[in-house]
Amino acid sequence: MLLFDTHCHLTDMFDSLPESFPADYSCIGNILSVTYRYSDWDKNILFAKKFNNIIPALGIHPLFIPNGIQNHLKLYESYFDTFPKLIVGEIGLDFYNNLAQSEKQKQYDLLSQQINIAKRFQRPIVIHQRKAQQQCISLLKSIGFNNGGFAHGFSGSLEQAYKWIDYGFVLGIGCVLLNNNSRLRNILPRLPSSSWVLESDAPFMQKNNSPIIIQKIAKIAAQLCNKNIDDIIYNTTNNAYRILNLSN
Repeated sequence: MLLFDTHCHLTDMFDSLPESFPADYSCIGNILSVTYRYSDWDKNILFAKKFNNIIPALGIHPLFIPNGIQNHLKLYESYFDTFPKLIVGEIGLDFYNNLAQSEKQKQYDLLSQQINIAKRFQRPIVIHQRKAQQQCISLLKSIGFNNGGFAHGFSGSLEQAYKWIDYGFVLGIGCVLLNNNSRLRNILPRLPSSSWVLESDAPFMQKNNSPIIIQKIAKIAAQLCNKNIDDIIYNTTNNAYRILNLSN
């Protein structure tokens, strides 16, 4: 079984991808290609049409809210009518900076609308939740969303991890695991093998980052969890298939 990169921004790598893509990523079986701005939606759909192993996700990130958002959301809904394997992401809340309440409300309003679209079309979501994990979960519950998804870039506590797990999400484990001082290194071995997946977040997080980085992340995870790397690959890939309702 091959690795599954559950969070990659292929549209940001469009001009730098080698001609041999995706053959040069021989260790990667599938890539969930996420977007964070509306201008990349069509490009991402083209990727998915060209390569069978690319699963597209469309979303508007809380830090990239455009003017005329309602018009973009009308277009957004039309994509889900057309593409059955399309999922919602990257969406969420980002309270890293000291935002005014009015700015937080804009994020809440946009996230609510995107969650409702995911609920209507019964699609899983990729959710960004920086300094706002509980707020995201509370909003998902208030809307009654129950299609699961990926808690992207998880680096929280064990208690926070189980809140996502109990709500039907898997945790996106990425480059933060490469940091020797990350508390995630202590938390990961205490999590069920069914509760997390691997993600690169390429081309961000690391210099010259690409989906291949998850091979290194998988090796570290195997060491921390005292498991064979083949077990890590098998479990994390199956977890991604389960959330995305894909056949293995």
